[in-house]
Order: sequence, then structure tokens, then C-alpha cells
Amino acid sequence: MRTPRAKIIASIGALSVIVGAGSYGTFAAFTDTTTNAGNSFAAGDLELNAQGATSALFTITGLAPGDTGTAKCLKVTAAGSLTPDTVTLAATVGGTAGGADEDSNGSPDGNGLQDDLNVRVERGTSASGNAGITTSGVDFACNDFVPVTTIHDGLLNAFATSTEPAWPAGSSKYYRITPSLPTAPQAAEGDTATVTFTWNATT
Repeated sequence: MRTPRAKIIASIGALSVIVGAGSYGTFAAFTDTTTNAGNSFAAGDLELNAQGATSALFTITGLAPGDTGTAKCLKVTAAGSLTPDTVTLAATVGGTAGGADEDSNGSPDGNGLQDDLNVRVERGTSASGNAGITTSGVDFACNDFVPVTTIHDGLLNAFATSTEPAWPAGSSKYYRITPSLPTAPQAAEGDTATVTFTWNATT
């Protein structure tokens, strides 16, 4: 038979075991981690390059009614890492009137040669890839250019912005441009015209 003192000691021992087990359960845990490192992000670039873009295709003087200028070709390349969603071709046209500038009725009209100058713009292919580059000392030579589509064939001042077909990154398109002055009134003497062709890519 246990004495009261023995019972108390036994109870304390049991309590110590219970408290110890509870303490062990509170601080013990299994853990593990995993990582995926080295991630980085960079934007791609969208770029169009026109062969010989720093030089004008045409510098023609002395045009007379019935004249046709030598056709010139331009190679335009999607040189960036991104494929454009859309590419448009537009023309910014200007000009100045000659001193005796008049319309067909003999009245001054104040317009430049863009009202009379015809421009034919074609898009095509080049099997060699050399259309539009300088060869044999000839700038913007058309070489083996083969027309596929006529974008514009009419007065320079009527050129409308066009949307070009799909243009994968790294690929090139070829354009042939032919100016002419089929007819012109007396008033066109001394007139001038200017044009800047712009290809605009977006993605």
C-alpha cells in the first residue's frame, strides 16, 4: 500500500512525463524547400532596315512631259528579333510652285509638281536577294526584281497609306518605284516635288 507521499511523488513523475511529451511535440518539425533560380526577362526589339536608307532613291531634274525616270528598288528587312503585327507604308509629300505656276485654266494654283508627277510603287520578290542593293556601282538597282503587287500607280499627291502583308522577323521585302511625268500643263514649269516613304512597324 502506497503512502500519501509516494502517491504525490508518483503523480509528479507522471506530470513530468506528460509535460515533457508536450514540449517535444511543440518544437519538433520536418521541413524542406526547393528553388527555381536564374530567371531573367528581356524585351525583344522591333526593327526595320531599308537598304541605303541614308541616301535618296531619286534626285531628278529637268523633267519634261512624257519623261519616265529610271526605276529604283529598295530592300526593306525586318531586322529585329520580333515579328511585326502590322507594317504600313506611307508617303509624306511636299513641293514648291514655279514662278509661273498656273492651273490648266491659266490661273495661279500655287501647287508643286506633286499634282502632276506620277509614281508607280510595286512590291515584289528577288530570287537572289540583291534587288535594292548597290551592285556594279548602281545604287538601288532592281536586278532580278519580279513584281507581285502594285501598291500605287497614280499622282504622287494621291498616295494612300497601305498595310503590308505578314512580315516575319529576319525576312525582307522588295519595292520598285518608278516616277514619270506623263503630261503636265504649262503651269508646271519650274515646279518641284519631294516625297519621303515611311514603313512603320508595330507589335
